[in-house]
Amino acid sequence: MRLLVTIALLALFGASGAMAQIVQVDFKDAKAAKRYKKALALVNGEQVLLGEPVEGGGFWIEETDHGLVLHYQGAADNDLFLLDTRNPSKIPYKINRKGEKEPAKKSSVLSVRGQDIKALRLFHPTETLETLAREYTYRLARIEKSEDARDEHKRGSKAWFAAHHLLLGSYERTISWLTSYSFTEAAAPLIKTRLKEQRQVAKEAVTLRAKAARNSVKVIGATDDVQDAVEKIEDDSHVFRVQESQHLRVIYFARFSDERISELMRHGEKVIEVFRNQFVDPYLSSDFEDRIPEGIFQEFYFGPSDIHYHERFVEAYYGFIWGDDANKKRHRDSTGSRFAPNPGLCLDTWRVPEMEDMEGLITHGLGHSLADFHFHGSAAGMQQPWLEEGLGYYLSFELLGRNSVTCSTFDPGTYVRRAKEEGKKEIGLSYRETLNAMAREYAPRIDRLLLKQLYAMEDGDLAKSWSFLDYVAADMGVTGQRWLRACCRLARNRDTFMAELRKYTEGLYGQPDAEGAHSGYQAGQDVFDFLDKRWKQYAETEQISWTDRP
Repeated sequence: MRLLVTIALLALFGASGAMAQIVQVDFKDAKAAKRYKKALALVNGEQVLLGEPVEGGGFWIEETDHGLVLHYQGAADNDLFLLDTRNPSKIPYKINRKGEKEPAKKSSVLSVRGQDIKALRLFHPTETLETLAREYTYRLARIEKSEDARDEHKRGSKAWFAAHHLLLGSYERTISWLTSYSFTEAAAPLIKTRLKEQRQVAKEAVTLRAKAARNSVKVIGATDDVQDAVEKIEDDSHVFRVQESQHLRVIYFARFSDERISELMRHGEKVIEVFRNQFVDPYLSSDFEDRIPEGIFQEFYFGPSDIHYHERFVEAYYGFIWGDDANKKRHRDSTGSRFAPNPGLCLDTWRVPEMEDMEGLITHGLGHSLADFHFHGSAAGMQQPWLEEGLGYYLSFELLGRNSVTCSTFDPGTYVRRAKEEGKKEIGLSYRETLNAMAREYAPRIDRLLLKQLYAMEDGDLAKSWSFLDYVAADMGVTGQRWLRACCRLARNRDTFMAELRKYTEGLYGQPDAEGAHSGYQAGQDVFDFLDKRWKQYAETEQISWTDRP
């Protein structure tokens, strides 16, 4: 069993300068929640309130050396700008000449009695209601763009079907993003339209494949192997169970219900299908095969946070040897580790604290695994860490609107968008806008990023890893897919890597694509500079909406 990389969980709300704006109010009981029934949102099966604290209205956020601490008045009312689950475009406030947020109308603010509150949590660390509205507009525009691109082709042709799957992927990612923010009512019409679009290819093997994967989740229960491991460590304080689906296996301890894990596994299968819609299905051919295994290729272990129990159980169940004290310390400093027991299986082991973003762990982990199999060809030996990390960020943001896992220290910082009118308050950037700005301002050229090891990556490198993957997904077509596979193949020989990749890239972009179009690359031009300039043009014009551009 070979260690690939140790994963550290990043609590973004604890990062310096994070925009902790959207909070979640939990109620003491159903009677307390009922007082606010018209404003409630459903989060993990609980009726809660979501919104931004009104400045000076009782709720407040304190930044400390240990992160952000949320406060409320227990004996008084606390005012909240409400998140409207029906309409993400609705911003409940406006910015006055002093740069302060004022209610758009009286009903935009809700007063919550302190005695009704059980807990105040951070719902989202990197967005405000304003940035969510901008992101929603951007995502709807992408759906429209995908639909227009499909309709350029003759209905029923191979090109039409490829573009149709890209359209379905745009719908799926936007619906997932909406539901992750509890915009359930706004998602409903998109779900209806997506089902209508799916019926056009309902009998296709691709559609049947997705349905079969979602329906494949099954509870195995407590297996003999798990019981043997518990007996071996002579500690039965935790009960473990197992679930499997077509591509996934999860080992989990009893704090999580079977229903919760089944839901997570269905989400994981959705992640795989969304990836295939975007990166695989449109480009399949005799020389561009689907490398994603048919069977289980990813296993997750979700265990208790007790480090000593964790070490003993993982050693007994997986046969892993932790090694010397230095190696043990590396694992103890993180909450998760990633392994490749063999070339056909990826394993993520997590010590899970009480409050954890489980969807985030699944999504980011699958980003690494899908990069390994689709681009590199196996779970072992990947030499392009930026690609793994970039895909983890890409899938997490596309489906969840957040990335709560990082394999290298990452602080999105305090980027702001300057107000156009003098006297107005600086407005925080959204997560998309922040990563985009960091990539454009601080990231190295793409050929330098290709050579970076994970431990050497800085904030700009990680931001560009996401930004460049987004560019490949949206704008580079099969040429970009072939280029990424070549990066992984040629990187196996570090001595000749860049020379061979330069030669390959010059040949790839020096000839017309499948439709006869030329890239614009001229012989003798620095091909990496050419590629980087194409990315930067996309980052400046397509990766953020028109209203957000500097």
